[in-house]
Amino acid sequence: VLYLRARQQLQRASVDALTSPPPSAIGNESSAYDALRRACQSGDATGSYQALQQWCRQYWNITVLPGFEQLESIGACAELIEQALGLQRHLYSDREGTAWDGATLLHAIDRQRDLGRQQDAGEPGLPPLYG
Repeated sequence: VLYLRARQQLQRASVDALTSPPPSAIGNESSAYDALRRACQSGDATGSYQALQQWCRQYWNITVLPGFEQLESIGACAELIEQALGLQRHLYSDREGTAWDGATLLHAIDRQRDLGRQQDAGEPGLPPLYG
C-alpha cells in the first residue's frame, strides 16, 4: 500500500514538473520568495514544495535543481537543507492529510537570504586578472 501511494505521488510530481512554468516565468528571486512565503504561511505543503524548488532555482540562478540532499554543494545552510528534507518527508510519508507548519521552513529561507546578503556585502569581487 505504501509503495503504491508513493508511486502515485511520484507520478503526480513528475506531471507537475512537466506542467510547471519555466524558471524565467516567475521573474526573480523576490517574486519566487513571495510565492514561497504565501504557501508556507497558508500551510500548503505541496505548494510550498513547488515554490521552494522555484525559489532555489532563482536564488542560485540554476536551471536544474539538485536533490535537496545536495543543496549544500551549491551553498545552502544546514537549516534550510534540514527543513527542505522535512517537507519532502512530510509529503511522501503515510501521514497524508496531517497539518504541516511552514513557519520553520520560512525561517530557514530567511536565514539563507540573510547569509547570502552578508556574503555579498563582504565580498569585494574578483581581483583583476592582469595587474
